[in-house]
Amino acid sequence: MALALGCFACTACSAVCTTVSTVCSCAGCLCGSAFGSSTPRDLMVGKLRSMGLVMVSIVLGLLTQYMWADKLADKLDQWNYGCDGNQACQGNAAILRVSMVDSIFFFVMMVGSFTGSLFNNRCWALKLTFWSVMIIASVFISNAVFDDHGYVWAARFGAFLFIILQQIVLIDIAYQWNDACVKKAQDLGEDGEGRKVLVALVCTSLLLFAVAISGVGVLFGYFKGCQSNDIILSLTLIMIVAMTVLQLSGPEGNLLTSALVSVYMTFLGFSAVSKNPDASCNPFIGSSQNLTSIIVGLVLTFLSLLWICASSGTSITKLLGGEAPPTTASLQLQVESVRNAEAAKASGSPSTGMPFIAQSAPAPPEEPEPDDHGDGWKFNIVMILLSMFFGMMLTNWGVVQSDSSSIENPATYSDPKNGEAAMWLTAAGQWACMLLYTWTLVAPKLFPDRDFS
Repeated sequence: MALALGCFACTACSAVCTTVSTVCSCAGCLCGSAFGSSTPRDLMVGKLRSMGLVMVSIVLGLLTQYMWADKLADKLDQWNYGCDGNQACQGNAAILRVSMVDSIFFFVMMVGSFTGSLFNNRCWALKLTFWSVMIIASVFISNAVFDDHGYVWAARFGAFLFIILQQIVLIDIAYQWNDACVKKAQDLGEDGEGRKVLVALVCTSLLLFAVAISGVGVLFGYFKGCQSNDIILSLTLIMIVAMTVLQLSGPEGNLLTSALVSVYMTFLGFSAVSKNPDASCNPFIGSSQNLTSIIVGLVLTFLSLLWICASSGTSITKLLGGEAPPTTASLQLQVESVRNAEAAKASGSPSTGMPFIAQSAPAPPEEPEPDDHGDGWKFNIVMILLSMFFGMMLTNWGVVQSDSSSIENPATYSDPKNGEAAMWLTAAGQWACMLLYTWTLVAPKLFPDRDFS
């Protein structure tokens, strides 16, 4: 007992600072002064620290899921509720504990961000202490909190919302990538080097389409024999063809975005059918090959989080409504303006002809506090949804199987890699992706007077 709790607590406390520091070091100039100032001014600092905390949480959750959960269950009855000795159930409960702690933490961060634009940046030693205390306290929470009548359903809803946000980010990346390539081709001249850029753009799009179509074909071969799989994969193929035809019918879309969305939808199709609980049409049941879905999901989540951190001042803020916050460069200009004004006041301004009067050295000018224009609380909402999402992704959406409705025989967790509910939730995410991309194609036609750029 002491060993398990010691490992859990020490990892929770010490790994946080180490990993968050590493993340900030990798972030380079975006986070150069993250740990070097007691009152950091860069609005990105708090976001990068939040990202580092989520990464630590995922690692801590995985360690507890696969290394410590069974040891804790041997000593604490709370970890055995609804599991009846099932290690997969106990591991799921470990992930859900960390997920819930992160959700509560970022909810508190969201509330605190209303007190000032720099709340997300400051007092991180106190914040990490608060987070660590909650992590340790969660060890003693009963699994009943995380069954189908507790945190799981709230997390499922939040995770689904994060998938929608992740898809918006993906579509935004695809459009910006295409626009950047087209602009570069125009700058280089479409008859010269620019033509090579356009050819590379078309070839990349065709390659992605080939990957998507062939991927669907492979899935039909591996996951045959079930009507549910046939429905999901058939809809995947139909949606890819339909949205490509729609994109080619007008100038609103572009081939690269359609290709990227097609590959992503193929991945979601694979994620859905690989969760089918019917072993007769799911060769990945009990196989480590299904880890592909988790690994790709983690990579996409990390990339999405980086993009959200980078674009939360523009895309995400506008998405949730509001004015984009100023950039770091504009804040530096404000600081320089204040300093120049103070210097002119102290030494005499050549333009006004005011004489220089010897006085004591003026106090250093106070730098203006940056205004995030409400971006802080919106970013923390994203982090709440992300915390719920990684909890669902690593536990197969917290799927449970009820053997009986009686209290004496409570619900037990299913195999974390399989579950019909998880299959259809993932498929619903795929359909939502199709609707989102279709909207970007038809909205300019339906509302020509509005700017959708």
